[in-house]
Amino acid sequence: MDWVIDRFVNRVYLIDFIEFFQKCINDDAMIEPGTLRRKQSILNKLRRYRKEITFEEIDAQFILSYKGYMKNTLKNKISTIHTNIKEIKATLRKAQKMGVKLNLDLTEIKTPEVKYSPKALSNEELQKLMRYYESDFISVEHKKILQYFLFASFTGLRFSDVEAITRDNLAEDTLIFQPQKTKGYQAVLNLPLNKTALKYINKEGPLFEEVFSNQYTNRELKDIASACRINKKLSFHMSRHTFATRIIERGGSVVVLQKLLGHSSIRQTMTYIQVNRLQKVDTVAMLDEF
Repeated sequence: MDWVIDRFVNRVYLIDFIEFFQKCINDDAMIEPGTLRRKQSILNKLRRYRKEITFEEIDAQFILSYKGYMKNTLKNKISTIHTNIKEIKATLRKAQKMGVKLNLDLTEIKTPEVKYSPKALSNEELQKLMRYYESDFISVEHKKILQYFLFASFTGLRFSDVEAITRDNLAEDTLIFQPQKTKGYQAVLNLPLNKTALKYINKEGPLFEEVFSNQYTNRELKDIASACRINKKLSFHMSRHTFATRIIERGGSVVVLQKLLGHSSIRQTMTYIQVNRLQKVDTVAMLDEF
């Protein structure tokens, strides 16, 4: 980033937080598509709140007011609010390092970790999707989308990885690839493919018939859920959660699952242990009905 020139040529970035935030996004040449969408979404919310926000007016009261706006006006969940504030805090820290004076102590901005409970498909729901995929009345687009969604449900791949992999990544029944989300600092993954996963890739040519955009895929998945009478807000990332949950349910090792998912920390993987424990508690509690 050529910040030195900008400080003298165009000081608006050191005055307007909105402009500074946008420049941070624009100048990150290594930013991944998913991260770009998330940061741009956070910035768009700030723009809806106020078109111009100077660094001078960002104080403790501003942060409090903005939290209230997200909660009461945008109806955001507490986890979304914390994610937004955390990103704002990180951007303010970048500005501070460049010499921008702030009217608040960044250590006073608290962004507690929200316990995340990943939503997965049940075995019955997954089977409904598999039957729909094989049915004669499925539309062409739905079949294309379910092809890579079901593949991810049996491999745990993220959408960005499904987009990136080609037949060159396939060595017999093993997928060898570098996860797009952690590209540059994580080793290549060797992912053995089970027989079910192999059913959802083409025998030759491209692995999938067609991979649509993440946004379009998620929109169509909601229609697919409705067609299959699945009462869940289906999204592509649920396939990854479904894969992990099924592994844990069947007594799989959390350490091995960490490697399969490409998690840098086992703390991320432990989320699925907690979900499985809660499911067991709920199941056992059903006996109280007797």
